[in-house]
Formats: sequence, C-alpha cells, structure tokens
Amino acid sequence: MRYMHETLKLIKDGKLSFGEHIEEIIAILKEDETINSFITLDVDNLKKQAVSADKNGDLYGAVIGLKDNINYRGLKMTCASKMLENFESVYDADCAKNIKDDGAGIIGKLNMDEFAMGSSNETSYFGLVRNPIDNELVPGGSSGGCAAATKMGFVDAAVGTDTGGSIRQPGSFCGVVGFKPTYGAVSRYGITSLSNTLDSVGSFGRCVEDAYMLLRTMSKDTTNDMTKIKVDMPELTTTIEQDVEALKGKKIAILKHLRDFQLDEPVKVAYENSIKLLEEAGAEIAEKDFNYLNYAVGTYYSIVYSEASSNLSRFDGIRYAGIDSSATNFSDYMKDVRSEGFSDEVKRRIILGMYILSSDYRDKYYKKSLILRNRICQNYEEIFETADVILTPTSLTLPFKLGTTSNNPRQMMEEDLLTVALNLAGIPGISVPSQKGNVINAGMQFIGKKKSDFELAKIARAYEGLVK
Repeated sequence: MRYMHETLKLIKDGKLSFGEHIEEIIAILKEDETINSFITLDVDNLKKQAVSADKNGDLYGAVIGLKDNINYRGLKMTCASKMLENFESVYDADCAKNIKDDGAGIIGKLNMDEFAMGSSNETSYFGLVRNPIDNELVPGGSSGGCAAATKMGFVDAAVGTDTGGSIRQPGSFCGVVGFKPTYGAVSRYGITSLSNTLDSVGSFGRCVEDAYMLLRTMSKDTTNDMTKIKVDMPELTTTIEQDVEALKGKKIAILKHLRDFQLDEPVKVAYENSIKLLEEAGAEIAEKDFNYLNYAVGTYYSIVYSEASSNLSRFDGIRYAGIDSSATNFSDYMKDVRSEGFSDEVKRRIILGMYILSSDYRDKYYKKSLILRNRICQNYEEIFETADVILTPTSLTLPFKLGTTSNNPRQMMEEDLLTVALNLAGIPGISVPSQKGNVINAGMQFIGKKKSDFELAKIARAYEGLVK
C-alpha cells in the first residue's frame, strides 16, 4: 500500500490521475462492512471535488477523512451520537477548509466514541469500530475510525481530535502514526468541543511524513479561533537517512517513574528495543524524574469532565436534534431528550462534571486540578531544559479484546496514563509504530516542547527509519 506522499508524487508526475486514485480507494471500500470506520461516506462529492481541486496545492490528489465531530458543509456531523443523528453541517471547520484549499478531497466522516468520550471506539451510536489488523480487538479511541480507515487505505490520511490521547492511542493500536500538535497549532473553529483547554486537532498517516504533511496544511493561519497560535512547520526537505544521521547527539529523556507502572510485556520489550535502537544511532539517553505522573489521570479527568458537562449543556434536543417526546412541559422534555439522546457513558461523564463543579466540591477537585496542571507543565519544562524529546510507550497495553473494558470505566481511564499529561501541558506528541508490517505492535510516543512540532516530526521520522 502506497504512502500518501508517494501517491501525490505519482499524480504530480502525471503517472496517476486524481480520479484514478479515487477509483483505487472505491475498489476496497467494501471491506469497511467489517471495520465500520465510516459514519458518512460521500464518494460522489469526492469525485466532484477532484474535478475542481487546486492542482497546485501541496495535497492535490489526496483523499482525506474527517472525524465525525468536525464540521464539513453538506455532510452530517453526528459526533457518533443519537442526539445529532440527523444534524447536517452548514459550514466548514477551518481545518477542513484548509485541506480543501490545498487540493485534497474529503471522502466522508469517520466513526468515533460518542462525543469523543472513550478509549476503545465502542461507545458510538453507529456501532463499534474493529481493529483492522485483528478484528476481535478494539482500534482505540476516541478517533478509532480515523486510525482504522488510515490503516486500511480507505483514506490517505485522516483528521482526528486529541483531548487526552484520542489520536495517539488509536494510532498505536492500529499500527499507524498519530500526531497531536502543540495546543493551538491548528484552529479548533468548527470542532465540536469536548474540553476547550485540552482539545487539539491532529492527523493520522501511514508514515510520519504523511501525518506531518496533513498537519502542516491544517495549521495555516485563521482569525476564527482566538486560541490559535503560530507554530512554524516548514516543509520536510531532508531524507529519512539524513534524519537518522541527525540523531547523533540528540538528548532523549526516559522517565524513571515508568518503572512503577505495569507495562504489558510486549510493550516493555518494544520500549527497551526502541531505546537501544536510538542509542545505537547515536542519541544520548538520560533518565529524568516526572514527579506528577501519578496525578496526571486524576487531574485530567477532573478538568475534562468539568468542561465537557458545560459544553454538552447546549445539546437540548431543540436546536440540534429532533427526538420525539410526549412531555407537556420543558423540564420533562429536556429529561426525555437527554436521557434518550445520550449514551450511559456520556451521561456518566456529564453527571461527574456537574458534581465536580458544584459549590461543595469545586475547591476540593477542580481548583486543585488546576494547581496540579500547572505543576505538570513546570515538570515538563524542567525536563526540556536538558532534553530534546521524551520517549515513552504510547499505551501501557496492546489493544484489548472488544467488550472487555467497556463496562469498566476505571480501567478505561487508566489506558490514558501515558498520553493525558501532554494535553494538560499543551505540548506536542506523536505515536510511531515500533514494528513495520501488518502486525499488532506497541506504538512509541515522542514528546516535544511547545512549538517544537517540526523538530519532533524529524526525530520521529528518524526512529521510523530505524524500525525493522
């Protein structure tokens, strides 16, 4: 299966047309009957886009999928919820507009955990997503449809959102690259918010170069999002061999506290092998203290539940949905609509968020979490004073079997241990497979300082070149 950048070169050289590439993808889409990566598929519109696309755009010829919490005019945006089952977008999110303006075509909307709440893609109203490597396993979440579609070749690359690992963890589980940028590098305008201070728009690719190319296009300036910041993302002009050579002397931190957590044996072995590969390539490995790793999950969920309960209050069944109710007063109507429109998982998180923000518990939980968040940020800054990047596994585990943790919220939350702290600090992270080929393997997570997305991509690409 070709990488996106290889396909774009063939199209640029006149050896393949955009239309022919679309037909290649159409030929394999039937396989999604098993995977269930799409919620909305619009091949006819994709063909129209190919005719009018800007041939001078950097992504001309690429077929891109969007997570279904991203607005794209004319297509439904359901957030994988019954609450928004029939809602159709009336405008384009900034990231979608940038992709179209750069010559790519958008094929449809990809499955996800409902309102991005989950780590396995089993909470979708439109059915669970299966891991494309082993259909009995979860693909990860919440952007599981994006990761699965990218692995299967239904899309060249995909756009996801990452609030606490929702790009990196499914990237790891499905054997693709998942790139969460610096907070604010990509505009969130047109994205259905889960947590305003934690959400990042990022990318999936079958290699680092593809994920970075898509991220670079999406990061173009906009005035629609006041949290948007300028992050330099120049074009990747070096070869992988040059990036590997540049690893010599790079300082890579590993965290002492990882010893305190139970890694799956295959994950532990892959992590140790990755450290060895990087050392042999000339990188300098140093252990560092990350004193607040134990507090990261609790801090994260306190904040994300609080912000989610506020954000989801807008979904009242009047403005965004048409759920029937026989209620004769507004209070009962709201109860009927939200009870039927939201799944048990979403309702659980809303209730917990309201509890945390209540006057009796706000100081005890929410305000303490904000203090801990600040200390986590400071801890990262201390590490980056003497390190170029940090290396951890992306997840403590390999992908687990469908149905084994969906009824165990605590275990599901612990899946996010190694990813949530990045979102609290607003720094970039990228998950890269530790093995090549169509095999279940542990993704390795490279973490960079704020606004170091380009340098992070080059180091991750070098590691990709070392992997067998």
